[in-house]
Amino acid sequence: MTTVRHKLFLMGASLMLVSGGVITIAVLPVQAATITANVKQGEKVGSVEMPYTLVTTKDGPQRVYWESKAPQSLTSDQINDTDFVAKFVSDYPTLGNLFQDPGLQKTLNELMDKVNRANRQDSLIDFVVSTSDDNGLSASDYAKRIVQSITQQSWIVSRLAQYKTNAKTFKEIQKDYQENFRPLIEALPDDEDGNKENLLQQSDFLFNTEESTLDTNASRFISMFKTGMFLSSYSDAQLAEIDPDASAAQMSQILQQPLSKYLHPQADGTLQIDGLLLSGLMAYSTIMPDPIVPNPTPTPDPNPSTSQAVTVKYVDQQGKALAPTATLTGKLGGAYHAQAAKIDGYQVTKTPANAIGTFTTEAQTVTYVYEPQVVQNGAAATMAPKGSVIYAIKKIGLYQTPTFSTKQRLVWYAKQKRTNRPMFVVTGYAKSVNGVKRYRVKDVNHHSKTAGKMGYVTTNTDYTVRVYYAKRHVKIKVINAKGVNAYQKKNLTGKRAHYRYGQQLKVKKIVSHNLTTRFVLSNGTYVTANKKLVMTVK
Repeated sequence: MTTVRHKLFLMGASLMLVSGGVITIAVLPVQAATITANVKQGEKVGSVEMPYTLVTTKDGPQRVYWESKAPQSLTSDQINDTDFVAKFVSDYPTLGNLFQDPGLQKTLNELMDKVNRANRQDSLIDFVVSTSDDNGLSASDYAKRIVQSITQQSWIVSRLAQYKTNAKTFKEIQKDYQENFRPLIEALPDDEDGNKENLLQQSDFLFNTEESTLDTNASRFISMFKTGMFLSSYSDAQLAEIDPDASAAQMSQILQQPLSKYLHPQADGTLQIDGLLLSGLMAYSTIMPDPIVPNPTPTPDPNPSTSQAVTVKYVDQQGKALAPTATLTGKLGGAYHAQAAKIDGYQVTKTPANAIGTFTTEAQTVTYVYEPQVVQNGAAATMAPKGSVIYAIKKIGLYQTPTFSTKQRLVWYAKQKRTNRPMFVVTGYAKSVNGVKRYRVKDVNHHSKTAGKMGYVTTNTDYTVRVYYAKRHVKIKVINAKGVNAYQKKNLTGKRAHYRYGQQLKVKKIVSHNLTTRFVLSNGTYVTANKKLVMTVK
């Protein structure tokens, strides 16, 4: 479609260019976030949203994630956890295949590094060009080529879909092509690779010929576009509504927005990169966007006198809320003390620096960050934290409601040997009508017929326990047939040693990592504390 291959960013499957009779993939830049964030220059990136295609309709912007079952974001700790990334790529091959070269881990780390070093107030197109290997064009020329590309692709896919759904006749589409679309292609500059000529030939093949040719090829081309746009779930009728002019106008606005539009503040003080920075540009629209109106600069009150509230948040290390937000109010200049909440299975990582302060004319936020509770001696917490994994050590049932009965039982899980015990992710808590605590869980036994089932199980530790050890033990033994590795860091990166099945290891302490735990060995290295891989010995 253009003479530029649009390798504007790291990688990602993006706009399909019709070239030489085949659909090819080009790498494009990013879509602005739909919310405006107050992003400061010094704030660091702590997570990356997974790639998605943006489709804007009258109902608003819609994110269509490329891998709907995958987590919607990854933290920097997860990205640097080699074992986690390997499993992630295996579990979600759609994403794994896209990031084979240079690899998901390297791709995301380079992306975070570039954003951390960038000027957050630079426009998106300036940022993209400054971090690109293709520096032959100015930012304005680059933006022009990108808008041309999105216009051309939107026109082709929408007209094919309109023909298939009988929204427009062949003659109407052909006239539109001859009067509007073909002149756009002819106006493109010539290039040595012959991309312009190839595009003209391919477009003429579909739209400047007999109707039988379009009728024969429309479905095949629509299918290719759906795959390349990651919109396989969209119907032909939905694709027919894509407006090339609206998509182009949306793109123009996207490219002129500051980089900060793509960085979303998280509860732990870090930023999350919007998924379209990773996906390249995948943005289409069925409606014309509203014009961007600059916000007027407010006139500050020279003598502010109103005290603003202090918001207290309680989140885990991924920024997810663990308890309702608290609000503190008081007189201007008066003192406040934001206290930590007691949350079953969690402990505060550290007290925020602003936990004690005074009410001012500006709103303030105090964020307590929690980690799963672990102990070096004595008994561990009995309740598993939300988001952690438990398994059944005896026969248990999964029930529709917190009040257990034969009628409410969904399935029985038989008692299994340690390495085969059924596992569940804790998604919440509930109580029976008699006040007995229950776990709300999701079955994560991937190769079982019960995988994905949701319901309630007992919290009785005679039947269900956490998969990861939650207290220190003096010595452990490797029970995984393939052994376990020891690492330099607690995110299990920097392999230092491999321990075979049956080897016994001395433990110095236990530490938490996200919703899991690690044993620190006497030599200072880290190994997993997963009970299906290691067990304690005396």
